[in-house]
Amino acid sequence: MKKLVIIAAVLCMLGQIAQAQIRQEIIPIASGDSVALILTIPPSSTESFHVYRQGPLPDSKEYIWLTSGSPVKPFVDASRVKAVVGNDWRMLTSAFGTEEPFEILRKLRGDDFIGMVHSLLSPQIARLTGRWYLDTRWRKAVNTITKS
Repeated sequence: MKKLVIIAAVLCMLGQIAQAQIRQEIIPIASGDSVALILTIPPSSTESFHVYRQGPLPDSKEYIWLTSGSPVKPFVDASRVKAVVGNDWRMLTSAFGTEEPFEILRKLRGDDFIGMVHSLLSPQIARLTGRWYLDTRWRKAVNTITKS
């Protein structure tokens, strides 16, 4: 009986550990009047996504389409890599040991961990891999409750 109780306790603990390791797909970062969304799982080269925002609550419950111009998607054209990453080009070339844009794009897109680390270091790299969206139209909800 004592062994069954110990086994049950271990199984419960393993279930809690597994629950804690569920991968978060979106990391929201708010600063001032802006909100950035970083995807931990990048879209494939044929995928894209749109961003909608609800609010501000409690006045508006409708969703606002934030990416109406074009969806967020990864860059697949290697000739644009250097222009997109800008000043972070030198960091990428030294990290990957090559100055070939196609090789750098392939390494960023081919390994989720490497792509995520570099995306966290630079918003331009995150934008290149399709992991980044920045909403500068965000505003904090104002408390509309008044005292009578």
